[in-house]
Amino acid sequence: MSNFLAPATVTATLSQLVQHTIRRDRPGMVPGAFVSHVQPHGQEIDKAQPGVNLYLYRFQPNATLRNDDLPTRRSGGSFLQQPRAALDLDYLVTFYGNETKLEPQRLMGQVVELLHGFPWLPRSEIDYTVREVERYRFLRTSDLANARELVKFTPIALSVEELSKMWSVFLKVEYHLSMVIRGSVVVLDTPVEPSRELPVRTLALAVGGAYQVPLLESVSTASGEPAREGSILVLKGRELEGTQTWVEIGGERAVATVDSPNQLSVRLAPPAFHQLRAGVLAVQVVHPAPSPTPSNPPLPFATSNAQPVSLHPEILSAEVSQVARQTEVALRLSPAVGRDQAVSLLLNGIDSDQRSYSFVSPRRATDEEEITLRLGSVDPGPYLLRVQVDGVQSLLKTDDEGRYDSPLLEIPPVHEDP
Repeated sequence: MSNFLAPATVTATLSQLVQHTIRRDRPGMVPGAFVSHVQPHGQEIDKAQPGVNLYLYRFQPNATLRNDDLPTRRSGGSFLQQPRAALDLDYLVTFYGNETKLEPQRLMGQVVELLHGFPWLPRSEIDYTVREVERYRFLRTSDLANARELVKFTPIALSVEELSKMWSVFLKVEYHLSMVIRGSVVVLDTPVEPSRELPVRTLALAVGGAYQVPLLESVSTASGEPAREGSILVLKGRELEGTQTWVEIGGERAVATVDSPNQLSVRLAPPAFHQLRAGVLAVQVVHPAPSPTPSNPPLPFATSNAQPVSLHPEILSAEVSQVARQTEVALRLSPAVGRDQAVSLLLNGIDSDQRSYSFVSPRRATDEEEITLRLGSVDPGPYLLRVQVDGVQSLLKTDDEGRYDSPLLEIPPVHEDP
């Protein structure tokens, strides 16, 4: 949420982003291009000069969040909660320049490339615009950078008829190459404070009022390497610290280490997590309610959004044997493999003339740390060994020159019976 300066801040920040893009030194750029945000028929625009104009020509209530704050008042007229207005902002983006040098089209390409690759307003760019850009000093008190939702831009496809009406009836100006984009969602807070409630008398109400919904923004390992059993996960976001703070991963919950109110850490290892399985896992932050008592009724959990993390399997050992002229490989894996998980064994030849193989493990009756696969007919020799569990593969190691060199599996020749 943000104050009344939010729409103007969106326009100013978008102008800064476009300006940085079209003035970046690269082959084919249009030198001396300007960026403005005025009416297309305004006197401020020199249409012979190359440039981009961003004109906010319409705003409308966001269809998803327009009633999200209801009800705002009690039956007596006092405020129940702070009113919020959720808006979508529609911009007409117009490109000017020398048509014989295709300057409008070159500028259009740069803007489309920007909005397709980075279709949102970064908080850092918003903060820089309102604090450092002198021409926008009137936006110093804007708090859009602290809004919970980032403003995202989406192109709007208009028919030739709609474009014709816009330029001939609404703008009343000669047509120039243009596009329409929508910025969504901008949430404005009404500066009113709800009336104070009566003094709190029970602990249950006091605790319930203190709950914040955590927002999980990213999950990574402390080492920066892919996650494996034993890795330390670092969770970053907002309002992550609670009265109690847990982390739920793959259906298991453990108490998190609170590094700061916006950062947690947890180790992927027993005893906290003893039933994790390799694969893509959902990570969530959970603020549990206190234990219910007669004077402290149960309260719901506050649970964050989910972020994915890939837990890679690790090959602890691999033993090759021959049974009835068939080669078998016994693998010991960490973590254990669930009975319903899909497991494949991948062999890549070291030499250029060696083949590569893939073998699928049959389903298991129980969860297993050791699985055995029959390989059938495989050419003898050394192979790089990987195992894939539910789409996530074990990791290969490299030598000093950056070439994969382990783990290796030596397949011996099949011994024929005399």
